[in-house]
Amino acid sequence: MARITKKQSIQEIENIVYSKKIDNNTFRLNDKEGIEYIRLHLTNIITFTKDKTILNTGGWKTSTTENRINKYSGFSIYSKKGIWHITTNKGDFLFYDNITFDKKAVC
Repeated sequence: MARITKKQSIQEIENIVYSKKIDNNTFRLNDKEGIEYIRLHLTNIITFTKDKTILNTGGWKTSTTENRINKYSGFSIYSKKGIWHITTNKGDFLFYDNITFDKKAVC
């Protein structure tokens, strides 16, 4: 996927009060409700609410997506025989899109 601008990345998101480029094609966004997003290209790969964290690849299980989730989420994803797994303080799990953890589940 080609590089995109911040404007392109956030154009369909409403109520954004803060946005900052934090990595190549990756932005940190906050909305009026206090929800924080880490957005890679056009996908919210990490969503932080007040009580949970949601991880999502948007179907893009790439090394870049894995890297960004590992770098910014507080969780650790690894691939074993092509299948993604996630490590938390509660153990290892198979990764799937929109996997949700409460704030107490961290690495």
